[in-house]
Amino acid sequence: MSFKTYSWAYGTTSFRVSELKFRIERQLIRLKNLYDDDPAKYNWKKLQAKYLEALLDEDWFNSNAKNKDDVTKYARQVTSSLSDLGLVNTDRKLTDVGNSLFNLLSDRDFDFNNPFGIRSDSFLYLKQFLKIEFSPNVISRYYSEFSINPFIAITYFISKYNYITKDEFQYLLPLVKNYQELQNLTIEPSNRDINIYELILKKIKNMSNYQKSLDIFQKSDKENLAFEKMLMNRKTSIGSKDYKKFYDALKNDDINNIIQTIKALPNKIQTKFYQFLFNKKNFNKKNPNTNIQDAEQYFVKLDFNSNLDENFFYLVHFAKWKSNLEEYFDNNKRFLGLTDIFIFGDQIKLTPIAEVYFKAINDNLLNVALSNSKEEYQELLTATKPINKINPLLDITDAILAKYLKIKYPSLSITGRINENIASVIRQENKNKLDRLIDNYFSNSQLKILLGHIKDRKNKDDQHDKKIRQYLHWECDASTVFEYIIGIIFYIMNGKTDNIHDFLNMSMDAELLPRRFAGGGQADLEFNYGTHSTLIEVTLSKKENQRKMELEPVSRHLGKYKLKTSNINDYAIFIAPYLDPNVLVNFRSYKDLRYYDTHDVNQYVDSLKIIPFSIDDICLIIDKGYDRTALEHKIEDSYINCEKDGLIWYETTLKRCLN
Repeated sequence: MSFKTYSWAYGTTSFRVSELKFRIERQLIRLKNLYDDDPAKYNWKKLQAKYLEALLDEDWFNSNAKNKDDVTKYARQVTSSLSDLGLVNTDRKLTDVGNSLFNLLSDRDFDFNNPFGIRSDSFLYLKQFLKIEFSPNVISRYYSEFSINPFIAITYFISKYNYITKDEFQYLLPLVKNYQELQNLTIEPSNRDINIYELILKKIKNMSNYQKSLDIFQKSDKENLAFEKMLMNRKTSIGSKDYKKFYDALKNDDINNIIQTIKALPNKIQTKFYQFLFNKKNFNKKNPNTNIQDAEQYFVKLDFNSNLDENFFYLVHFAKWKSNLEEYFDNNKRFLGLTDIFIFGDQIKLTPIAEVYFKAINDNLLNVALSNSKEEYQELLTATKPINKINPLLDITDAILAKYLKIKYPSLSITGRINENIASVIRQENKNKLDRLIDNYFSNSQLKILLGHIKDRKNKDDQHDKKIRQYLHWECDASTVFEYIIGIIFYIMNGKTDNIHDFLNMSMDAELLPRRFAGGGQADLEFNYGTHSTLIEVTLSKKENQRKMELEPVSRHLGKYKLKTSNINDYAIFIAPYLDPNVLVNFRSYKDLRYYDTHDVNQYVDSLKIIPFSIDDICLIIDKGYDRTALEHKIEDSYINCEKDGLIWYETTLKRCLN
């Protein structure tokens, strides 16, 4: 009996990765470069091996491809998400949407000028999710029985019930195939618990292919082939012998043998069998002998063998469905997170502005029609369109948005342009959110512990790197975490008055946690204090590598910035785990050197003020409790010293002044 898809899911479990946004963007850049090398001769099938080879330069990428078939499969898997999102076509050429995103990344042309107040790249992703549907019109043949846009369904559900529970997001909504099913859901606001077994079992019983498969299994001789057919695997029949042994053990009521045969089954579904057959809460699968009697009593009461064929069939498929839905949960969360409008926790909510927006059109959400054909869907998915061209029902006027904004924020004075009001709300929401993050996760002691791990970190995946990544399950690498917490430290020193999106030149999720970002070309952090600005450059590089990697970019960023602002008081701070002596010498020398505009040598600045700090210095600054003004006084007192040798100046003047 053939397999039929029973749930929608974004992406593919073959490419279930962290840092999804960064990896999508890095791939987009690689594909663009591959095409631009020779557009006339571009052929994706012939270039797949070259593409994978280029990706090996990425620190996140590993390829196990050993032959041509492996290369084809792997190249398809790693790029499939770009195709699903409408960023590339089937030949992996950038679409209109893909080129729009590429230009944003290349130009770093980000703004927040949209109805959701999110960054322009996140808004591009949001518009794509307003288009993405699961229906007979998508390229995949698996969604012939679906007719739904999950993003629309989810925003409708949240708008109606205020939030989604984790179980609803993980088990309930992915099994909804169309909007009529969605409207028929009965949700009790006072009790949002789900009986997952009953939910999944009901769905299985409503699929004709499963009922036919059950009938065939009941009439079968129960040899290996019968179990192979009963499993209805989409890709492989491996494991049918193990399921036969499991069935025979159940038939014989042999508890010890049942336990042993479960151990031979896939790890991800073993727990489901233990839980159902033996009441997992009271069962230790690692040491079953400690509670074998309780397990046996529970199994006897279950009376599983009274209808063994049917019970076995449904239990096996329940376990498979539940495991798959749990795998898809991670993918769905990461993909929807690209929009930066979802807040994920025990309750999944929309950010306040997104909540206002979708509540304003909630009654019309399910009237947003799906495409009429494959061609229409592909044109919609791959073309850059404003919201009102994606579908007029998704667009609302400024007056309507202002009305619902006032309902959400009664004390808000609606004046001027709606975008200005949205920006005002978001600034306050972000400040409250950031201050809560600091209170919960970034006390002085916690900051110093993180800085200590960054200082002692030797390479990716050493014990310190793992402790950094595990602290908040960041969607970024240690380098980005370093930039982020330095930004937090200087935000605190300035009295928590800065707008996080003004000083952090990085991508952040809806919770204001950092993402690794594919861009570059400017300082890591920029604090504008009115009278002057401070650029902060942060690096993990050490020793000789530090001089090669950081000397030119730091001076260039500050030089270009001062040429633009003409403010002699602008300066830069350079922060690293350790400071290379020759870097110190070079940075100090810029006090007496000019920086020229390379396009017009008549334009220059007379000196560059670059202040180096090690992680130990930053920890000392935290311990001393300096605010921004006090620190800048100490920096200036040190900087005017006559010592020209950067190493001597750092050791004898700057460090001493901090104490």
